[in-house]
Amino acid sequence: MVNQSVLDSSVDLEQLKDIEELTPDMDRTISEKVETFLDKSGDQPYAHMNEGYVVVVQMTGELEATDALSDYLRKRTELI
Repeated sequence: MVNQSVLDSSVDLEQLKDIEELTPDMDRTISEKVETFLDKSGDQPYAHMNEGYVVVVQMTGELEATDALSDYLRKRTELI
């Protein structure tokens, strides 16, 4: 069986930032890291390749960055 990736055509790949430019300082608090990440990304959708598929993350402004990160970590822990 061949694993085929599906790319959302609404994502403009030319507008995506290089993930290396978005890596925050590891000595800062989580809220500072997320704020720095959002500043560097320009609040644009963020995407990276992960084992043959594209992961796109977009902040909607409905949650504070710390709450969003806490929710993400909780969900990841549940999966493990």
